[in-house]
Amino acid sequence: MDPKTPERQLPASPDNPAAPAHDEVVQRGSAAILRDSEEQFRRAIEEALIPMIMHAEDGEVLQISRSWIELTGYTLADVPTVDA
Repeated sequence: MDPKTPERQLPASPDNPAAPAHDEVVQRGSAAILRDSEEQFRRAIEEALIPMIMHAEDGEVLQISRSWIELTGYTLADVPTVDA
C-alpha cells in the first residue's frame, strides 16, 4: 500500500473481526448522532435558497426558511398554522 494513502478500516462485523470493536454509535452515542442530524436538517430548511415552510399534519407551522421570510415578509410568529 502507498504510504501516503491512509488505510481504510471497515466497520466491525462477523466477516471482519479485525475491524475496530466500537463504531461511531457506541463511541458518540445515538442521542448525539440524532441531535447532529436534526441540527443539520434544521439548517437545511432555514438556509434553503428556495422558500420553504415545514408544517405538521395538524397544520402547525414548525419552521420557515429565511428565503420564505424575505419573499413574504411573514415570520413564524405571523403564520402559526396553515390549512392542511
